[in-house]
Amino acid sequence: MKKIRTTNHKVTAALLVAVMMLSVIFTAVFSGEVKANAASQAKSYSFNKDADKYETDGFFTITGSSSNTNLATGYSYGLKMNSSSEIAFTPTASGTIEIVWSMNKTGLRLTINGNEIETDEKTAKTEITSKIAVKANTKYSIKRKSGELRVYSISYTPDYKVTVIDPANTYSPSNVFTVAEGNTIDYTASDKDNFDYWENSHGVKVSTDPSLKDFPVYYSDTYTAVYKKTGAKVVYYTPYGGVYRTYYKNDVFTEAPEVPTLYGYAPGNWDKDYTTVKDLLNNATDSSEISIKPEYPTNDSSMKYEINIDATKFGKESVEKLSKVVNELVTASIDANKEKFAYWKDDKGNIVSYNPTYYFLANRDVTVTAVSTEEATDTEKKGVITQIKHDETSRTVIFEYTVPDDFTMNYVGVLGSTNESILTNAVVNVDAKGVYQLGNSNCSGYKTFRYTLNIVGSETWYVKPVLIYSNADGVQQNPVYGNKITIK
Repeated sequence: MKKIRTTNHKVTAALLVAVMMLSVIFTAVFSGEVKANAASQAKSYSFNKDADKYETDGFFTITGSSSNTNLATGYSYGLKMNSSSEIAFTPTASGTIEIVWSMNKTGLRLTINGNEIETDEKTAKTEITSKIAVKANTKYSIKRKSGELRVYSISYTPDYKVTVIDPANTYSPSNVFTVAEGNTIDYTASDKDNFDYWENSHGVKVSTDPSLKDFPVYYSDTYTAVYKKTGAKVVYYTPYGGVYRTYYKNDVFTEAPEVPTLYGYAPGNWDKDYTTVKDLLNNATDSSEISIKPEYPTNDSSMKYEINIDATKFGKESVEKLSKVVNELVTASIDANKEKFAYWKDDKGNIVSYNPTYYFLANRDVTVTAVSTEEATDTEKKGVITQIKHDETSRTVIFEYTVPDDFTMNYVGVLGSTNESILTNAVVNVDAKGVYQLGNSNCSGYKTFRYTLNIVGSETWYVKPVLIYSNADGVQQNPVYGNKITIK
């Protein structure tokens, strides 16, 4: 049987969680690191000659009879604060406000909630940069105290609370740091020789460096130092052999992990319950492993898809009509005129495979048609990415990656961000703030690979698939990117 590899990823509200699993054919767990960081929550606003005097960016609100004209010699364009002018904002987290402003005469001041913003600057019409600490969920109002003042820009950078748990630090195993967005934590794991990796509160490996000095912070979280372990252990597996979770005898292990979700199946259960597992682990010898596997009901037979295979120009007498249960293997093939075969296309005109025999999994109603070289619009063989499904209700998107039979897959995955403009310019294997890269490079034996993303939480995510492959001569080609998808 031809192998199809399938990967499912769950995405949390705070970040993409690497839980790669599940295939009706074959699977493996993704054990690599999540790359990059969450999108910035900082806010900034600049005033220029093109700005409307009542503009708002959704965070800073400008009201009153403010003027934005350059009336005074020596000034740059900026927001001229009148007696009724106000810049208001309410931060959701503690942080720092930075205001760039100037005064017409020495001694004039801006105020924030009635308190003067202090400065040592004595020269009029000179830009002043003031930084003020602000509290969470507190309304702030910036006004002019007297005289003519200009505001050129204002920005807000939130602080985050990061808890660092280090079991090897016997003096202080838990420490809380207040960190400005984008800054790093001055902490190094206590036992560097036995250090393995840092893990966040979602169980994701975030860094293998003992020091957190090069890991910028973009949200509140907990980082736990994980050290190399030996002895008896219990290993929870994905359905087809990938390691899902590992607990050692001396770990704090109070409940079984959540059973991985299998697309198209009802929720499953572990083959041994938690109490049984704990008893086995407590009585295990130092070198033993207790293996726990998930069990699932059969496919959800209510999820059926109508699939049409049109190979009438290649020896088939009629269009083959199939009704397939979700995740059931489908084979589209031709019988004759193989030398004239170009590719298979779906009912939207997308090229889905350059292989005469196309294997895929049933997960949408579709018609695939074999196209000849005489009518083909693109006969050059290449890797293909197809968006299979985008379910807005479940916030799930499925991509399928296919390469010609004599080509080799090198990498399949996705890039994701909560910032659309950042994702637009993102490229694979280049770390960028605000961009996550999830994927798998253990795919060289496959010609078809399905990848499922499920978003959990309320944020809007922007994702695009990426495929890297080598041609028949073994030469790696430029990465192929699929269309950007918005998951609300």
